[in-house]
Amino acid sequence: MIYHFCPLSIDLPYDSLISCASTSRVLLNNVLPLVTTLYIQKASQLRSGIVSNHLRDVRTISICNLINENNAGGYVLDEDIATKSVFFLSRLPNLKSVTFLGKGGYRFNPLSSLYSEDQRRGAYHLLDSFSGAFDSNFLPQKLQIIGLCCPHNGIRSNCKTCKRICSKFPFDRILDIDLCLSYASMKETIESRLGGRDYLQSGTRFFMHLLSKGRVNQTATGLCLIGYTKWVEDHLKDFVESSQIDLAKFNPKDILKAVQYPKNDTLYLTERSFDWFRSIGIPISDQLLNPNAIRVENLKRMIKDIMEETSSIIKSMQQMHYLLHKQKDTTLDTMIQQVVQTGVLNKLVEFLLRDDSKLQHSTLDVLADIASGTSEHVEEVVKFGAIPSLVHLLGSSHTEVPPPSARALGNIIECDQNHRDLLLQSGVISPIVKLLEDQISDIESVRTYARLSALLCLGKNPRPCLKTVFPLIQVLKELLCSTNDVNVIEHSCRALYHLSNGPDEDIQAVIDALDDTGIRHLVELLEHSNIKVQRPVLKTVGNIATGNDSQTQLIIDNNVLPHLLELLSSPKNGIIKEACWIISNITAGSKAQIQAVLDSGIFPELFPLLNSEEDDIQCEVSFAIINATQGGDTEQVKDMVNQDCIPHLLDLLEGIEECEFEVDVLSNVLGALEHVSQICNITSCHLRL
Repeated sequence: MIYHFCPLSIDLPYDSLISCASTSRVLLNNVLPLVTTLYIQKASQLRSGIVSNHLRDVRTISICNLINENNAGGYVLDEDIATKSVFFLSRLPNLKSVTFLGKGGYRFNPLSSLYSEDQRRGAYHLLDSFSGAFDSNFLPQKLQIIGLCCPHNGIRSNCKTCKRICSKFPFDRILDIDLCLSYASMKETIESRLGGRDYLQSGTRFFMHLLSKGRVNQTATGLCLIGYTKWVEDHLKDFVESSQIDLAKFNPKDILKAVQYPKNDTLYLTERSFDWFRSIGIPISDQLLNPNAIRVENLKRMIKDIMEETSSIIKSMQQMHYLLHKQKDTTLDTMIQQVVQTGVLNKLVEFLLRDDSKLQHSTLDVLADIASGTSEHVEEVVKFGAIPSLVHLLGSSHTEVPPPSARALGNIIECDQNHRDLLLQSGVISPIVKLLEDQISDIESVRTYARLSALLCLGKNPRPCLKTVFPLIQVLKELLCSTNDVNVIEHSCRALYHLSNGPDEDIQAVIDALDDTGIRHLVELLEHSNIKVQRPVLKTVGNIATGNDSQTQLIIDNNVLPHLLELLSSPKNGIIKEACWIISNITAGSKAQIQAVLDSGIFPELFPLLNSEEDDIQCEVSFAIINATQGGDTEQVKDMVNQDCIPHLLDLLEGIEECEFEVDVLSNVLGALEHVSQICNITSCHLRL
């Protein structure tokens, strides 16, 4: 068929054109000279020389079905047709490019489908014909040949056909055909020709030819993607390393043109090829990267879609979320800064007011990512008025909206606690309590809401208003008693820890809200195997132990001492330290509470910890002992002596010349020894001082 007639447009089968031309002098003399582009469906139609004599202005030709499928399912090439095709092309004086296409017009290297030697014979014949035509100047020296390759296609390294191409083709055309020779072999053959050395030393031209060959087209999501074969990649790498060309001098725009050769603005590189170009230092333009790829290089395109509200806005925000979410800590802040600088935040906050759940959900994910950056980034989010909208969306009827909203709010507080009161004033407690009550079965969402709850209770200067956050305590108690999820328990206990980390009135408020069931379960959680749970549970129980005697007695009555005894053998020093801290608070209580510690058998396990390498543990143990000796009666102090209290205290003092002790530790040890000596009437000689 014929296309692109100027000024006419004729769409006729090439067979019909041949028949008409045979009988119509008007067509021959007036119409055919206007044809600029030929599209030939069957290579066998190239037999006519009558027509070709009149196609003086043809610039480009596409030839389909040069090879055909045989009965055995393989591919064959008609040597006679292949030879005639070269003769046909040689009759077109203004021809600039010829493209050989596969069956049905699909773009591929057809000769690479020929495997047996018999099948390859026709391919060799065709390539040899081109070599002879160039050598005899029958073809234009600038003719571009697209879609042909040596049938060996990289299988061997000493191919006579490829060597003939290197010795006969115009320099500029050699690399338009995929040859199986190595770069070194090609270079050797080209250098042997007159002017070959100068050509090879023109690194720019040779390099651009390499870039414009060996591409494999792939169709993905409506885009035409280019992937480079490993064979071509190896040649490019060899050339870059051996030619000593300065890649920094190459203009990315020129490289873009070479990769997109023949010119096609819709061609993009696959991610693999894009990364490979970058890895060997080729200054490839970001414009060549697949625009659908979730990459930093495509961030501008994502921003553009958001700002202009294109049809790809949801997709672009999802890609931006994924891009920000997967970044490592070392690059995340830089990435967020790039986003913030574009001014897109104003648009994102505006989207929160739209009655579109998909748009809101995608927007919330991005805002949550931005709020996970620095305090400056959080200030930008708050400055554009995001908090009221985020709080409002916690009550959305669309189930996919509240979780990312809670995540964004949590990130805002976690980055900057000064915004906690702003959230509390915005009425955040009520919807969070409702969400926790209504979505107990949705564990992922509950984790998010529990995290936000813990962050809302965070802070000491100033402390959150207990009356405001009090409704959270009861729902957190329900969570503790109804789930085994580590993250939910951790967040719930952290919230309780922050709320109870205050005066006796706050501790009592937490106790009242938890009631006996909650306190008992809280103490039982000390047995939890995960340290993420043990730490906040210990801190919460420790806060209660710091309260008045009745509050301390409450945890004793709930069997806390056996759990603490068990934790003294923990492999984690932090857990041991927290357990010792609770014990020291209990021994600071009444004589009955000191007696409970004595009866639990804790002291024999506690005394050896005076020799711990951890100063914090030593300090807490010394406080526990001094509290017991000062607050206990005579019998209780004697009981401590009977449990070998004195030798451990003395061992600690004897090491004073070798170790630097905390002042509190020394003061406590000496104080304990003084009380013991007074009560038990022990002289200094007995104390080995």
